[in-house]
Amino acid sequence: MTRAAILKGFLDKINIPKESHPGCWSVIKVEKMLQDTGIRGYEIIHEPRVVRIEGQEELIRILLHLVPSEVLNEYHLILSRLDNKMKIKIGCWQFEARA
Repeated sequence: MTRAAILKGFLDKINIPKESHPGCWSVIKVEKMLQDTGIRGYEIIHEPRVVRIEGQEELIRILLHLVPSEVLNEYHLILSRLDNKMKIKIGCWQFEARA
């Protein structure tokens, strides 16, 4: 047997649990969340999954809406500020606003 086959057989016997990745929210869910928070002026860019909103007040409303109910252990919540742009990244979506 080759070394690769032996190693593969050994790893199969160990049965390492695979890391689970959370499912990505649909555009419909994101739009519903924006409506629930009262945010009207937004732009959704589908391919990189970015939601641009008007101001940081709306970004805070999104954060307050997400934290108690939507943040799970599987999602990584990242808050960042670079130059004049604030961002919240959760799961596979990024919400950004000018500061």
